[in-house]
Amino acid sequence: HIADLFKGIYLKRTISVWFIWIGAYFVSYGLNAWAPSLYRTVYHLPVETALQYGLYTSAVGLCASALTIWMIEAVGRRPMLIMSLSGCAVFLLAFAFLPQLTAFGTWVMTTSGFFFLGFSLLSLATYTAEIYPTHLRALGGGVASAWQRGASMVGTTLVGFILPYWGINAVFVMFGLFALLGAVTAIFFAI
Repeated sequence: HIADLFKGIYLKRTISVWFIWIGAYFVSYGLNAWAPSLYRTVYHLPVETALQYGLYTSAVGLCASALTIWMIEAVGRRPMLIMSLSGCAVFLLAFAFLPQLTAFGTWVMTTSGFFFLGFSLLSLATYTAEIYPTHLRALGGGVASAWQRGASMVGTTLVGFILPYWGINAVFVMFGLFALLGAVTAIFFAI
């Protein structure tokens, strides 16, 4: 029963893992879905270049995933999540203090943030499975994954509302705030 996810020690685990999934995947889907369009519409890059920037960001995320396979055992799950989401937040929240960068400067900053985020994207499923006993494992992971889907829909939608009114830097700050939400949750509530 879904109510079992909220009983005893699982209440804190369930709520914290939801916030971590939301923080990570709000950023992941938002950046992946919007980055090429932002490079095209804000920076007026040719379609081919904008798509290449998106491809390079994804390739850097893939490299982070490869490192995660090794690092998750060496560092541990909780420290990995804290490092990942905090690192991502630092690069994206920096947009609050920067002037509008060039397309390449924006790519460097967002890709650096995405590199750190890549550690969480691969390790979250492992972490979620390990915090629940066998009889709750599939349910706990499934519900967390549902929050991931919801966050991905909201994240991609909010970009369209924020960009015309507050500009591109505000879009990345919004993503940074969600990464920070995940980091703070991991620091104070993850086991």
